[in-house]
Amino acid sequence: MASRPADENFAHPYFPLDLHLPHYRENTLPFHVVVAVVVVSFAVAFLATWMLVRRDRFGRVLRFEEKAILCWFGMSGCIHVILEGYLTLTSGTIAGSNTILAQIWKEYAKGDSRYVSNDTCTIVMETITAWLEGPGCFLIVWAFITRHPMRHVMQLAVSIGQTYGVLIYFITEYYEDFSHGPLWHPIYFWLYVIGFNAPWAIIPPLLIRQSWRELCQAQRALDKVNGYMPPSDGRGASSKKKK
Repeated sequence: MASRPADENFAHPYFPLDLHLPHYRENTLPFHVVVAVVVVSFAVAFLATWMLVRRDRFGRVLRFEEKAILCWFGMSGCIHVILEGYLTLTSGTIAGSNTILAQIWKEYAKGDSRYVSNDTCTIVMETITAWLEGPGCFLIVWAFITRHPMRHVMQLAVSIGQTYGVLIYFITEYYEDFSHGPLWHPIYFWLYVIGFNAPWAIIPPLLIRQSWRELCQAQRALDKVNGYMPPSDGRGASSKKKK
């Protein structure tokens, strides 16, 4: 790892080496405490949702898969609104703050310093995630519990947003040569950048596929009710059923 200049403007643990953060204050909590707080908080949000979403409004017991998906959205909603929402509200001063949420972000920023340098693209992305996708996650939980017809539309929309966000996150960092953290570092790169973001690169695409299939099935059923037959002439045009 490259050595850092002795100038006080560089007295922080972030990359690139010349990143200017004159208001930076060192965390008061050690690394393992911050990571433990994050993991426990995620687990609490997941388990709390698990306890709350046992049945739908008709009294039917939810299947394991249904509960797991709703717990994913419950946990994601808490992360988006609380953790990422805090970042969007304090992005300009977060490097100099030592609240528990600020210390979480300052620790994570050791793998990606864009989260303490008020990077425009990152903050815009996180603002959309926090204030659109976050409430959207909670709305999905409510829609599935109440069996609202919009439930798969909302799941599709939020999952597309989450997938788009994680793609922007990695693609922009790739084009900047992963210059905002120590590449291949076992904690800062593999745990923080890859590990903590991996669920949002894997689960939302699976939920997009599920909602896509459900919505296509619903459209086929609606077409049947409305008297439309599937294409049969090979040209992709639907024909009206003869009465």
